[in-house]
This record gives sequence, C-alpha cells and structure tokens, in this order.
Amino acid sequence: MDRFILGDASPTQLSHETLTGSLGVGPLRDLVLDPLPHGVRGMLADLVPEWDGSLERLIRTKYKPARKLTAYYQLTPGDEARHVAVTWTNESVRVLVSPDDPDMPQLAALHDHRHLTDLLGFAGRIDTIRYRPGQRHVLRVSSPDLPEDGRSVYLKTDRDDSGARAVPIVQALTERVTSTCPGAHLAEPIGYSAADRAGIWEGAPGEPLWRRFAGGAPEAKLTFLVGRALRVLHETPLEDLPAQDGPARDAAQEIASTIRAGEHIVALLPEVGADFLAIAHDVADDLARVPTEAPTFTHGDVKSDNVLAFGNDVRLLDLDRCGPADPALDLAKFVADLRWWCGPDKNCAGGLIDSFLSGYGDADPSRWERAVHLTRLFQLKLAARRCSVHDPAWETRVRARVSAAAPVLARSAR
Repeated sequence: MDRFILGDASPTQLSHETLTGSLGVGPLRDLVLDPLPHGVRGMLADLVPEWDGSLERLIRTKYKPARKLTAYYQLTPGDEARHVAVTWTNESVRVLVSPDDPDMPQLAALHDHRHLTDLLGFAGRIDTIRYRPGQRHVLRVSSPDLPEDGRSVYLKTDRDDSGARAVPIVQALTERVTSTCPGAHLAEPIGYSAADRAGIWEGAPGEPLWRRFAGGAPEAKLTFLVGRALRVLHETPLEDLPAQDGPARDAAQEIASTIRAGEHIVALLPEVGADFLAIAHDVADDLARVPTEAPTFTHGDVKSDNVLAFGNDVRLLDLDRCGPADPALDLAKFVADLRWWCGPDKNCAGGLIDSFLSGYGDADPSRWERAVHLTRLFQLKLAARRCSVHDPAWETRVRARVSAAAPVLARSAR
C-alpha cells in the first residue's frame, strides 16, 4: 500500500457484523485500508505528538473471526522508521507504536543506542524488520563502523525465548553442516542476551532464495543444496545437540494449526472454507494409514524466505523452531513453498522439487508418503497465511490456492 493521507473524521463504532465476517471481506478490507477514522487517529496523535497525520504503508493483516482484526503499518518513512500495530475488537481499539510492547518490554531497550553500544560494541541505524507486539520482534542494526562487506547484526526476541535454544544448537551444528555439505551454511549466531531475551545473529550477504526463481529462472542447484543440508540436520543425533525441552512436533499439531489458520476462510468464503476443512481432514485420514517413525532433529521452518542464496551457495536462516519432529514436516513445507513461489502459471516447480529431493537422497518410503500428504496440508496453510484480506484479489487468490491443494498427489512429493 502506498503512502496515504486521510482527512479528518470522527471515530466510528464498528458494527458487530464487521468483525464476525457476516458482511464479507469488503468491510474488513475497508477498515484496514482506511483505519484512522476508526478509533486510531486520536490514539496515534497522543502516542506520537510529532506525527504528521499519515501512514506510510500497510504491511500485514491478521483476522480472527468474531474476535479481532489486527493490522500492522509502517508509520514513518526513512531510516529507523516506526511501526504501528492496531487491533480492533467489538469492545475496543488498541494502538501500539514501536518500540512499545507491554508484554515484551525488552524491545524498548533494544532501541536504545547506549544499550546497543554496551550489547554489541557499536550502535547504528535500527531498522524494524518485524514488529509483532506480544509475539515476536526482529531488528537489524547496521553501522558504517562495521566491516566493509556490509554485514549487519540482527536482534530477535519472541515470547517463547526461542533464541535461548536456537543459538547454542546452531553453534553446535555449524561445523557439521559446512564440512558435510560444501556450499551450504547456517545462520551465524553471535550469542544470546538473557537480560534482553534476544538472540543476536550476524547478517550475511545474499538474497532470499525465491528471488532466484520467482521470475521464472529455476535454480535447481540451490534447491539441491537445501535438500543435502536438510538431510545433514535430520541425521544429526539428538544426543549430540544441547538439550531441547518439550514434546516433538508431529503431523497432528500441524493439522490443528492449519485448521486454526483457515478460520477466516471458513467465515468469509464458506464454500471454499468447506473445501479447506475437507482437505485437512482427508490429510489426517491419509496420514493415519501411513507408518510413523521416531522424531529426528528438524529445521522447523524451512522455506525460501529462510534460505539466502549467494553465488552458488545457500545459507539456512531462522532456526528458531528447530527441534525434534517428524522429518517429513520439513520436506513437505519446503515442497509446498516451492510450489507457492512458482505458482500455477510457471513450470519451474517440478525441476526445483526434483533437485531438492535428489539432494536429500533416499529415505524410508513412509517418510516420503507422509511428505506427500503433508505437502497438501502446507499448501492449505500458505493459502491461509499468505493471502491477505486487504488484497483486492483475496477471494480469487484463496480459491486458486485451496484448489491447488485438492488433487491427490500420486508421484511422491512432486
């Protein structure tokens, strides 16, 4: 969404039907595209006295039917831009401006240049990569005092303190991956600040993997490396890694998460929502007939956004969800992600997927069979998560993406 400036208007009371979804997606879209008259203008003026009355852009929306609608905006342009999170319910409107987060007060300290100097040894420009109050924040700190290769430092803090687990695990895995799989690398941890509940990660050159093939130019050698690197992770004995708390993730948890993610589709497009739920339940039925295996170590969130491509090498990022799980979850998520980026009108997916699977190598047939069914599930989840309700083409895109998950995939995970 481009920068926009809105005229004066008095706050208006949202109708109950708007947030239930009974009026369709239109009123929700209108609300997030024109938020200031709906209880936001006055709050922003109080929170940011120097505010000029405009919003720079809409970043993301998240809708939970009959409960709440949340929209995330960039408030100001340029360096160290401030971000805004607005949540509407039938009872209230909540507006938070970065770096404020009552649930994660450490974010304010991470924006303090004196504190950053103590923590990092330097302070510089602070770019907000992600501002999700109560959930997760990602900051990038860059400075001309850093080496000439331009590497920045990333600070990540979330409600689960995942950095406390991920940093030592990645430190233990780095040599194993680079020595066993030349050309593949992991994110470079600097350390974990317990006081800030933040993981500190070295920036790295490169671009998200999807940019290499989103324009129709397949980069099969890179997906081959991703497959090889995942195999190294999956074959790393859990006892060789720092202790990891909690039960292993499995398909049942992913099915439940996918159904929750699609609640707004069920509410706003009932016929598509019925298909969404039917496919999710079909996947559950199919998986119940496939043998399971003991959990292995997994990446937990392997997708093209979390793979940097630089030259002929790749670097796997964001291992915050790593841990013991069904390895078929990693395989299926990456295959579904490749399909997403290639889309229905491009022919690159097949070659990229074949190369990924070739890099991964032979495995128990039941692992591949589970991955086949889970690929369909992840395609549903991507339809729910990546198609934004503020997009004018939301209905069309959701229909197409849910339909793409419907066919039974007969040729393994391809």
